[in-house]
Amino acid sequence: MGLDSYEDWRLPVEERAQDLASKMSIERIAGLMLYSAHQSIPGGGNRFFGPATYNVKPFAESGAKASDLSDAQQVFLKYDNLRHVLITSVESPGVAAQWNNNAQAFVEGIGMGIPVNTSSYPRHGSDSYAEFNAGSGGQISMWPSSLGIAASFDPGLMKQFGEIASKEYRALCIATALSSQIDLATEPRWSRFDGTMGEDPKLATDMARAYVDGFQSSGDGGWGYQSVNAMVKHWPGGGPEEGGHDAHFGYGAYAVPRCQKGHCGYRIPVPRWPRAVPAYR
Repeated sequence: MGLDSYEDWRLPVEERAQDLASKMSIERIAGLMLYSAHQSIPGGGNRFFGPATYNVKPFAESGAKASDLSDAQQVFLKYDNLRHVLITSVESPGVAAQWNNNAQAFVEGIGMGIPVNTSSYPRHGSDSYAEFNAGSGGQISMWPSSLGIAASFDPGLMKQFGEIASKEYRALCIATALSSQIDLATEPRWSRFDGTMGEDPKLATDMARAYVDGFQSSGDGGWGYQSVNAMVKHWPGGGPEEGGHDAHFGYGAYAVPRCQKGHCGYRIPVPRWPRAVPAYR
């Protein structure tokens, strides 16, 4: 049997992509627009998310290996056509790598062989205290938060972090970093304040550029085998909202705009612009 055009590595990328898209069903296309729930390896490995089953049994009773796919993972990969998987805590780097191999082997023969894209929230902190850093700790280098590194006012240090972190992500078979977080630090009550790069727009810009360059460049400074996609976030209005609440949740759905003469008195679901801050030099 010959290769389909989308499988032929010798053809231009655009031609391969067009051929693949023409062969995909609406269900498969929709699946590529979905993201998994937070996954620990093995399932149920941290306190933030519910337990997983293996052959309809809890992991401890199933006889499964830590690197095996859980029941839920097999379902969303095979029947939901999902390929973007968010991992959190892992038993060890070796287990994470073997899990990735198992996942790629599982999807190779289904859904036109589209591979799994494994991603992670920031995981270089010493402690996991919330769902957005549930993969922190473990066998990986320890660093200050983004805000801590930004306090050095040294983009070179931020880039060095990205270069080191990308190698460690790749060793865990993580291809996408769900970071950097470029919301301005204008609301100290916000739970994700320490994930920002400060309140100054220019400092945040310089640090974010260095962060992305560090994660996405390897070898001669271009894309390479140690490169990791950096997914800059959040969307406009997706940061702190009324009272410092987080916009990811229903109780943080409202921004409170202000007019020149004071509080306007309206609660509406729109972005709130940051206040003026001193210039970063």
